Formats: sequence, C-alpha cells, structure tokens
Amino acid sequence: MINDTSSQKLADLLIHVDGAYAPNTLRAYKADMLEFITYCDKSGDCALPAAPITVSMFLMQTVAQGIKSSTIRRKVSSISAIHRLSSLDDPTKHFEVKITQRKIYRQLGTRFDQAYPITKILLSRLLATCGNDLHGLRNRALLLVAYDSMRRRSELTSLRVEDIEWLADDGATILLRKSKTDQHGSGKWIYTVGA
Repeated sequence: MINDTSSQKLADLLIHVDGAYAPNTLRAYKADMLEFITYCDKSGDCALPAAPITVSMFLMQTVAQGIKSSTIRRKVSSISAIHRLSSLDDPTKHFEVKITQRKIYRQLGTRFDQAYPITKILLSRLLATCGNDLHGLRNRALLLVAYDSMRRRSELTSLRVEDIEWLADDGATILLRKSKTDQHGSGKWIYTVGA
C-alpha cells in the first residue's frame, strides 16, 4: 500500500501529541485521517503529504455519504491539523480545497444542530423521575449541580469532593478546574444557591 508510511507517521504523531490535546480531539484526528488514508490508498494518492486536489476529491466523495457540513468541516480540520503537526504544508489552505468546501456548503447548507439547554421545566421533569433510593438521590444531586453550575458532562464527572466549599447560607462554591474554554486549567469558582 502506498500509505503504509502515512499510517505509521500518523500513529507516531498521535503518540507524540498525546496529552497536549483533549482525548476526543485526538480520537477525531485519528478517525478522520484513517478514513482519508484509506481513500488515498484506493485512489493511489499520497496522504501525508497530501496534494490539495486529493483533499478536494476526498471531500467531494464524502457528500454522497449523507453527512452534515459540520462533519466535513471537522474532516478538513483534522487533515489540516495532522499536516501542521507533522511540519508539512497544509493542503486545506489551498484555493482548490476552499472552492470545494464552498460548493459542498452551498449544497448541504451550513446550519448545525445546537444542543438544547436544560430549562427549569425540563429540570423539574427530570428530578421527578429520580427515586428516593441511593441512585435516585445521587442522580438528583448531579442534575442540580449540573443545572446550577452550568457544567458540561465532562466537567461534572471530573468534580471532586474537595472542589466543593460549603457556605453558611446553605449555598456552595464549586471549583471548575478545567473547561472547554479553559484548556490550561486556570480554574474558576462558581457560586451555587442552596435548595
């Protein structure tokens, strides 16, 4: 296969940058690049470094898969990142790739699905399903902390007991150690009101 070395370069690079990026980011880079490498093997093109026309043709064939423009945008981002992290010229910055992206986005649209927040009404309905046993009380506590502190799931699961400081007025402050918008973990304290 023409891209055996590309697969090995990818594997080596992902080991090298492990810990510098979020696990989900590395997982996306790996999945997208392996898909691109497989495409390049079938078309007889080199994946690392890739020619802009190869990236354009890859993107055009993904449209038939029924995926959203946001997924295509992620694939472009992954190809770009792997090239940059490998100290190679980024083929996604080429005019040909930009034109292909514009064609795809005009065809598919660029609207993406936003995750809906939990409203007070929805929270009440979720809390009503929690039982009075240990699991129900735990679920109730998690829902209330998540709602009050506006934590994402990953932020909530990383919460530690020592991150909670109880206040005299039945409230608490919670240390948000690291978040999607604070990748370096500077942290910030979030005030929550008592029940």
